[in-house]
Amino acid sequence: MSTSSRPPLTLDRAVVTLRLVIAGLGLGPLLFLGFVAVEVRPEPSDAVLVTMVGAACAGMAIFVRFAVGTWMDGVIRSHAAKCMREPGNEEAPNASSPDRSDLESRLLNGLVARTIAPATVMEGAAFANAVAYCVEGHALSALVALGCVAALAISFPWRDQAGAWLESARRGIDEFHTFGV
Repeated sequence: MSTSSRPPLTLDRAVVTLRLVIAGLGLGPLLFLGFVAVEVRPEPSDAVLVTMVGAACAGMAIFVRFAVGTWMDGVIRSHAAKCMREPGNEEAPNASSPDRSDLESRLLNGLVARTIAPATVMEGAAFANAVAYCVEGHALSALVALGCVAALAISFPWRDQAGAWLESARRGIDEFHTFGV
């Protein structure tokens, strides 16, 4: 019997959690940008340093979204596969608890981390561009900030997508055990 009072993480709970987090990450910069546009109404200045830094942050966030997400997929799958004990394999690093439900829990926690990590970088880029708009007043910064928020909206998790990722991860782990990849 588990000593934790929390119920186990399920696909539906993971998706609801991710939806709340992604929505919150997108709303912060959007509200700040709206406040700046309505209340501050910055005039464009000749300075462009902060605008360029904000644009560079957005470029980095796009790279992180794809590169780190793909890298994390591999790490999550290989870690879960190594922790899973096959029948008769007592050499698994975590030979005390690696059944199928433990595998699903590990994969769901990995999915949460894999979704939130790039989203936080995108939120940071959105805020950097919103601040650049506040400081220098260039519409480009506001548009890039809105683009970053749109990228967060595109990454909004759906149950079917999360289920497909989970199934793909399970197949990858099965292949790892079958072929030793």
